[in-house]
Amino acid sequence: FDCIARGPVLSCLLVVFLVEAAHQLLEDGAHWTGNPRSEDVVEVILAREPEGLDVVFECSGDPACMDQAQELLTPGGTLVIVGIPPTVQVSFDTHKMRVKELTFKACRRQRGCVGPAISLVEQGRIDPTPLLTHRFALDRIGEAFELVAGYRDGVIKAVLDLSVEGPSQRGG
Repeated sequence: FDCIARGPVLSCLLVVFLVEAAHQLLEDGAHWTGNPRSEDVVEVILAREPEGLDVVFECSGDPACMDQAQELLTPGGTLVIVGIPPTVQVSFDTHKMRVKELTFKACRRQRGCVGPAISLVEQGRIDPTPLLTHRFALDRIGEAFELVAGYRDGVIKAVLDLSVEGPSQRGG
């Protein structure tokens, strides 16, 4: 995980819903993974990091997760909003933002990042295969989009694989 950071990553804590993904992320270098369906992840993370986190990347787009991210941030911390919220407007606890002097950064996904991401994969600095949960033949593109849009069957990332023929396959 620290291979793409600008400096060393002292602690990489990830909140995930899929048990399989959590195990893979730990193998890939995460220091901790937690599931918000089975534990209070804010409480657990703050027990590990009592002063809070300097940076939180919120990748789900869920407004409740954005609120949790503010709870996790140390004073002067930065919330990077990567996830796309379900609505155009999202409310924040402005009192907490002000008192903790938080910085919010929005991340427009994809713009200008595909080339560098491919380069990191080519160099062997990152391995995206743990995120690839489903493969589809090109003739099943509609099914792939429906699966991803509905967040069904534990999908993290689905890919169109031109070498796959016939029914969709699960797994990276």
